[in-house]
Amino acid sequence: MKRILLIAVIALTTGFVYAQEMTVGTKLVGVGVGQGWSYNANLVTGGLSPAVRGTFDLGMFEIEPGVITIGGQIGYLYEGKYEGVYYDYSYSNIWPYYNYSAYNYKWTYHSLLIAARSAWHYNFGQLGIRELSAYAGVAAGLRYQMVIESIDSNMPAGYGGATNSAKPYFSSYLGAYYYLTPDIAGFAEVGYGISWLTIGFNFRLK
Repeated sequence: MKRILLIAVIALTTGFVYAQEMTVGTKLVGVGVGQGWSYNANLVTGGLSPAVRGTFDLGMFEIEPGVITIGGQIGYLYEGKYEGVYYDYSYSNIWPYYNYSAYNYKWTYHSLLIAARSAWHYNFGQLGIRELSAYAGVAAGLRYQMVIESIDSNMPAGYGGATNSAKPYFSSYLGAYYYLTPDIAGFAEVGYGISWLTIGFNFRLK
């Protein structure tokens, strides 16, 4: 009886450990936060909010001693605001020869990043640390910057003019994750994305 229980424990433990490794067919959903960075860092005020990012990675095929994943990511960042004053001048031949009106405006910047990604994952189970995996990968997509303009209602036509923009996005990244439970892992990732450093949790789907 004791022998049967021992065999059952070993089998369950082995299954638990190996289920944590990245394999073909493994699905990971990641949610993380990080310090954002802005294309307008020298213009905006008020500071950056934390960047928020979600990822999905699917184990596709083996390249020993690891696994290639393919997936995608989406990230959001509030970059800050830029405030100023427009002056509208009118001139005459009578002193003081000109008059002006001042109009306040404010631009708020938001960034949305959407990209495909692929990485090679190395499982440290070969070194006896089966809860730990590391990876390196590349991503490509689009970073869309939306500018919301707030101006005085009586500002003359022709003023303002904040515009949205979209830029291609390419990145390389490095990361690692460690399983805290059979289906939840903490991760850290560095790379050129919606943030330079992202930390959070991966959730392994059944």
